[in-house]
Amino acid sequence: MAISIHQLQEELASCRKGLDKARQRRKEAVLDEQVMERKHDALNTLLSVMKGNGATLLPSTSVSDDQQPSGQKVAEESPNNKTQQIFQLVASSGESGVTAVDIWKQLQKQFETSGTKMHRNYLYAVLDRLGEQGKISERRGKYYRKEAEEKASE
Repeated sequence: MAISIHQLQEELASCRKGLDKARQRRKEAVLDEQVMERKHDALNTLLSVMKGNGATLLPSTSVSDDQQPSGQKVAEESPNNKTQQIFQLVASSGESGVTAVDIWKQLQKQFETSGTKMHRNYLYAVLDRLGEQGKISERRGKYYRKEAEEKASE
């Protein structure tokens, strides 16, 4: 059974299309996995916070501070808010920026004294969220506060 060059070329083209489709499905699966990891980490953190506060429910609508039940102050105003700590570390790095590894090391030092715990993946979830909010940006593996990056590029 002889196969012509034309038949081999058609088979190769078909195989290439199948390979491209498989790569696209893998890429989509990786993105789905990352989204689910972030959601899992966020829910796990929320559960930990709620258990630590003795809280049973977080308000589903915006509630002012004077309407908050005691022990359930808005998380953003807590001095130990991890997101604020991460943002402050990025902001304090100025125009030189800071890597995620350096942020992690600094957080670990801070957490040793306070007894706070955080999963390393949560750091990346917070960095992504701050980026989506337009507060920070990432370039070449370093994170910058938006204002500092704009000054550096001028």
